Amino acid sequence: MMITPCNLKMVKVVAGSINDLIGHLTPTSEYYPTDEYLFAFLLSCRQFVDPVDVLKQVVERCQIEQSNPDLPEQATVAPHLLLFILQWTETFPNDFNKPALMEKLHEARRFCERLDPSCSRGCNRLIQMLDNRLADVKLRKKIPKADSWEDVNFVRDIKPDLVAAQVTHIELDFLNNISCDELVSMLKKDVVKGDYCKNVEKYVNWFNHLSHFVASEVLAPELGGARHLTMEYYMDVAVHCFSFGNFNSAMAILAGLNQSSITRLHKLRDKLDKGRVEHLCTLENQMSPSENFKTYRSAIKRSQEQHTCVIPFFTLLVKDIHTTCENKRKPRSRVPS
Repeated sequence: MMITPCNLKMVKVVAGSINDLIGHLTPTSEYYPTDEYLFAFLLSCRQFVDPVDVLKQVVERCQIEQSNPDLPEQATVAPHLLLFILQWTETFPNDFNKPALMEKLHEARRFCERLDPSCSRGCNRLIQMLDNRLADVKLRKKIPKADSWEDVNFVRDIKPDLVAAQVTHIELDFLNNISCDELVSMLKKDVVKGDYCKNVEKYVNWFNHLSHFVASEVLAPELGGARHLTMEYYMDVAVHCFSFGNFNSAMAILAGLNQSSITRLHKLRDKLDKGRVEHLCTLENQMSPSENFKTYRSAIKRSQEQHTCVIPFFTLLVKDIHTTCENKRKPRSRVPS
């Protein structure tokens, strides 16, 4: 089947060379890529090619298209190219923190303004909106990490379900700052994680801090004989987190309660309420890593049917994404879209 602008939207892209995929991405005076393809390509391409080169090739192809003598006199690629850049800046604004990509963006803007002076207003608005998004991204990166828990004071007279709810809100705040392109870029072997993946690092640090905090609370020397009550309290918090669909915090609390400094205290375990111990054992079985977290994966599927918002165990999520990407690279020489 010959690919033409008329039937290009009918084609379902599964794989292809970089050049072919960029050709399918490039807008013309008559053709514009689907939103699904545009998102999928811009998200996955960064594993194989620099986004700067992608925009460069798109602009060059548009320039070649516009110089075609067979193109109708009134036809222009400018509106579609401007729309393409607008969607890119809305979906993945982080990309435009690179000066080289911003340079290519301004080059594309000048090209559009030469073709159609009426695009000037839209170009200026695009740049202003992008500046606002980049400022917002920069502000989010300045959110302080949870480096210290000295001022945190969880007391046992606060209901465990309220603590679990608040912890879930904190998890959602961390997740909201992580963009999908940051997750994909993190999988690249040569990425400077400290520079680009700060939000991911903050989320991982949160998990570690929560785990160590729970262990520290249980082992606080001033508790003395009341340690079993504190442990029971955080067991309840973990169970509530699980029931809320917050699997990441549930796993963090379990990790804290199962640190060797706590598990070695056999007398402490003997004092625990039997009913709570049974609930904890059930939770541990649900989060068990056996058979590649089989029971956890079943639990998260059930939770997705019950809750509008589910927070997965983040470390396992990243591992699954990495495994999926590696498996897709092995069987084929062409780039998956």
